[in-house]
Amino acid sequence: MPLNTKQSVFVKEYLRDFNATQAALRAGYSERTAGSIGHNLLKKVEIQEEINRLIEEKTVGYDEMLIGLSEQARASLGDFFMVAEEWTRYPLPSQEIIGAEDRIVDEETGEKATFYWVRHIVLDMNKLVDPAFSPLVKKFSDSSRGGLSIELYDKQSAYRDIAKLRGLLVDKQENKNVNMTWKEFTDQVDNDD
Repeated sequence: MPLNTKQSVFVKEYLRDFNATQAALRAGYSERTAGSIGHNLLKKVEIQEEINRLIEEKTVGYDEMLIGLSEQARASLGDFFMVAEEWTRYPLPSQEIIGAEDRIVDEETGEKATFYWVRHIVLDMNKLVDPAFSPLVKKFSDSSRGGLSIELYDKQSAYRDIAKLRGLLVDKQENKNVNMTWKEFTDQVDNDD
């Protein structure tokens, strides 16, 4: 039997905070009966099935975990930078000077200054908001003190998590019968090649 409108709203609201009383209130049930109605709604098979369906729809499955971890393991800082060229009066040590040109900087005095055409690396801000790349970023900051900073997720951790998911590595605490450490595992993988 399909859910009515209030029941559908209840299910969606319940998944916000897993509080049946509050979900019933937000779904439009009376304040006086929201507690008992919320409790009773959770007992209904149709409600339970819809909650389970939505949870399954929203949670990360095995394949999605493997893909996400694999993308983290393959991520490169180089993906987030690009080469830029521009004119500057004061090149930085990290900038490659490609050319130079004397220009008049004060028309009244005729004072000239040398401007430099430089090439340097800059952060590609579009990549930070691109859904294909942004999940690879663990931390990003831009401050006057520290400048731009970007940190990707740790490759070794991603490799370790993939190995655990695939059953290639088990922590000693998880299974006393398996006595393979991370070093032993990586040594074994290196020897298999």
